[in-house]
Amino acid sequence: MSLNHFRTAAKEQREQEQRRHEHQVQALQAELRQAADTLRDKTQAILDLNRDNARLIEQQTRLDRELTALQTQTRQQQQELEALRPLDAEVKGLMARSAQEIATAEQLRVDVGRLNGDLAGERALRREAEIEAAIARARLDALEPLLRRIGEPDVPATRAFDQLAAAPEATSPDGSAA
Repeated sequence: MSLNHFRTAAKEQREQEQRRHEHQVQALQAELRQAADTLRDKTQAILDLNRDNARLIEQQTRLDRELTALQTQTRQQQQELEALRPLDAEVKGLMARSAQEIATAEQLRVDVGRLNGDLAGERALRREAEIEAAIARARLDALEPLLRRIGEPDVPATRAFDQLAAAPEATSPDGSAA
């Protein structure tokens, strides 16, 4: 009996160990499946990250090119600005000179206006002098015949003098005889 008992006990122990071993194998297979699923998820996440990284690297490269272009453009604009600085001083000088020439032109306009006024006055004086000269010439023309008569021997002197004295009254202010 003891041998049977020993065999039965050994068989039960082996079956128990086999069940435990199968249970351990099943647990390990479940863990292995779970690890494989995790590995697949992690691999997919790494692939997604690699794609995002490639996209970000491409975007960074494009932004670096744009930054370089903007820096070049900024340098060119700075150079153009530096080239224009002397022109700014020249423009300011030209504006000052223009303001000075405008003031001079205004003064000349005032002077021309004053000279035109003076010229008009001189023309009026000249017209008056011409009128007086015409009156004097008309009087002289009116007196010349009388003076010739005075020089004639048959005209009495008193009568010629009376005609001479009456002659200025006989002429009008515009020089015509009345």
